[in-house]
Order: sequence, then C-alpha cells, then structure tokens
Amino acid sequence: MLHNTCENLGPKPHETKPPARYTEATLIKELESLGIGRPSTYASIMDTIQRREYVIRKGGALVPTFTAVGVVRLMEANFADLVDYQFTARMEDVLDDISLGEQESLPYLEKFYYGGNSDQGLQELLKAPIDIREICTIKLGEGTDQAPVAVRIGRYGPYLEHGEVRTSLDPDVAPADVSLEKALELLEKGSDFPKELGRDLDKNLPVLMKKGRYGVYLQLGDDEQKVKQKSLLPGMAPEEVNLEVALEILSLPRELGDHPVTGEAVLADLGRYGPYLKCGKTNRSLPAEENLLAIGLDRAVALLAEKNKKGSEVLCSIGAHPETGAEIQVKKGRYGPYITDGTTNVSLKKGEESDQIELADAVERLAEKVARGPVKRRRTTKKKAT
Repeated sequence: MLHNTCENLGPKPHETKPPARYTEATLIKELESLGIGRPSTYASIMDTIQRREYVIRKGGALVPTFTAVGVVRLMEANFADLVDYQFTARMEDVLDDISLGEQESLPYLEKFYYGGNSDQGLQELLKAPIDIREICTIKLGEGTDQAPVAVRIGRYGPYLEHGEVRTSLDPDVAPADVSLEKALELLEKGSDFPKELGRDLDKNLPVLMKKGRYGVYLQLGDDEQKVKQKSLLPGMAPEEVNLEVALEILSLPRELGDHPVTGEAVLADLGRYGPYLKCGKTNRSLPAEENLLAIGLDRAVALLAEKNKKGSEVLCSIGAHPETGAEIQVKKGRYGPYITDGTTNVSLKKGEESDQIELADAVERLAEKVARGPVKRRRTTKKKAT
C-alpha cells in the first residue's frame, strides 16, 4: 500500500475583498435585473440620487452618504413594504399596464392609499409615530467608560457623539469607513472645525469657520441662529482668516455705488462659483487678479462694460455643477437666453428672468435635456419638378 508523504507545508494567505461599489453603469444593470425603473427613467434616477446627495462620486464609484443611510433606515423602519424590491417591480409593471390602457389608474391609486384586503394603505402607515432621533443615530458600540459611541445624522451634517463629547465628521467620509476604533480616534483627536473666530459685536453673534462637503466656509451665528454663510475667497487658506477678514467676507455683497449710465447699484459679491460683479441683470465674473474686498466703482464699471470674449454674453453665473464641477451660466444667445454647462443648453422659459433660476433647478433641467437625447430632425425632400 502506497503512502504519500508531505515534504513541505506552508500557509497560503487569502484576503476576502468586499464587493466593488456601484458605478452608474453597474447600478443601472442591477436595477434592470430587479425590474426597477425603465430606460427612460434611469438618467433621472442617477441625477436624483446625486443631486440629493444620497451618493457622492469617488472616481467612477457611487459612494453612499450618511444622508442615504438615514433615509433608508427611515423607510425600512416605517414603510418596509413600499421599499421592497418586489413591490417596486410590480408597481412598475402596473404603471406600464396603465400607460397601455390595460388597467385603470384610479382603482390602483385608491388601493395604494386606502389599502384593501390584507394590504395596509399609505394612509395608515402615515399615522404611525416616527422616532427621528433614533432613526438618525447609528450606534457603533461603547467606549472604555461603557458610554455609547454613535454617529448622529444632524441637520448640518454627520457628527460623532460619545457622552457629552462631539466632533464633526467630514461629509465625504463613507459610512462603511467609520468603525468604533476610528470613531474613538477621531473623538480623541477632536476636530479643527467648527472653530469660533470671535463675535460680531453689532449683532452679538458668533463668527464660525466650518467645513462642509464643498470645503471650508464662514457662518454668522450658531446652528440654531444661523443668519449667513459665505465660502472663503478662491485660493484663501483657512489659516489666513482672522475675525476681521471673516467679517469682511460675511458682510458681502458690497455696494460700490451707482452705475454712472444706468443709475443701478453696482454690487461685488461672492457666489458659489466665485467672486462676481452685478449691476441690474448683468453679471460678470471677477478676474483672479482682482481683489473682491477692495475693488472700486470705476474698475467695476469697466469690467461690466467688457463683452464676453468667449462668444455669447454671460448674463449670470448660477454656480458649479455638483457632479461635474462645470460652471453653469445663463447666456444670451441668438434665439434668447439659455442655461448651459458648456456641453448642454436649455432655453429659458418665456418671461423668465435669469437671476430667478436656482442651481438645483438648472441642474435638473440640464439632466432632463440629456435624458431626452438629441432632437431628431425630420428630413425634408424636395419634390422634383415634372
């Protein structure tokens, strides 16, 4: 009888890797496999989850935020049947049938709201009490003092809590990356933000420097009495900002005087996309070499008079696209004013003023235009003369 002998024995390392995060493409593929959504709605779904900051982009991956965790916990705890994959897929099928005239919409809506048979309607679900504090508290464990350590999802972003000790969390930190050990380390280190720079003596309010998803910014008043927020000037480091500079920035917009021709007030202000000048309905981005806090009326009037060198006249800058970072502007074109991010253009509605458009509205309109795809133009053939 033969016996095999083992001459060498050694460990073979193997690490279990977590599944890769979804990209837009893989998330759409997953939705398709679950029967959720339709080709015509996938673009708006991707836009919505990013615009509402349920996910943020890191490379090509879509990383869930603490806001998303809070929303999912709320829905699963109180409306579990409505966020069930099978329910959503069935609802999509019913909506298809309704659109084809094979089912009536009113009976379906009545059953959805009032319930029927063993199904509990939305009306009853909405009557149940909801403990928002519990929903927005993610327990991580206990410290050495047996006090609970948790992430709290607050109105102004996530923060860590250990007894009476609190420290803010960077909004870009993924929930999966916050362990008990990491939380205790951050709590012990503390946070550089928020930092009180002093007080506005005229208003008797604190001047705070805080850090959000889009960088460091200044705030007049605490979270309960917040009255104003402004970002730092482009290229300005937090270390450069003292109370005097902070108060100057928070006092924006600066009124420089009246325009010598139109008589309208000329303002210098700091928007979401940087410093700019405004006079009536005309906006101009301030060149990098100009000092927003020191520019005078004469120089501002000269800049406002300059034509846009890149083509269409810029009527106003709305802000930076939250996903791509591209500047969204309203421009004056040959056929009237339009919103653009440099790639997609959307005409303004009749009678709509450029300074009435909010950033979220502009982003939504651009996304809808992209989702509709290019306009198919009809070809016209000339009849040959007989």
